[in-house]
Amino acid sequence: YNMRFFRNVSTYSCKQREIMINGNLLKQKRILIVEDEAIIALSTANTLKSIGCIVVGITGTGEKAIELVEFLIPDFVLMHIRLAGKLDGIDTAVIILEKITTRIVFVSSHINLNKICALKLSELCPSIEKPVQEAELISALVKSLSS
Repeated sequence: YNMRFFRNVSTYSCKQREIMINGNLLKQKRILIVEDEAIIALSTANTLKSIGCIVVGITGTGEKAIELVEFLIPDFVLMHIRLAGKLDGIDTAVIILEKITTRIVFVSSHINLNKICALKLSELCPSIEKPVQEAELISALVKSLSS
């Protein structure tokens, strides 16, 4: 055994070790980001890339997301609830789930749990609040793997 490895791992906090382990579950997973705020979308993309995910696309509208999923076939769709365009993130998610099998994680500064629960998406699609923290993002993605 490489004792230096074990010594180094033991110096990490529990949260850091959890991120390392869960991050490994997400390596090479293909993610579409649906977010109408460019700075947030790029920041989220950088976070996802840093843990080994592949960001296959970024869009700010539900309409474009629906177009993209059919040929990008992402493992996950990171979906902001409020979007530019006619469709919000929840309506977009419903349409996407009718078209392809994927996992959706909702992101919002104000989570509309009533609408999510009414559509029975709360158990299928975890949700996280803005500002998105790396640990919460990883946890939500891993949670959606098990649903």
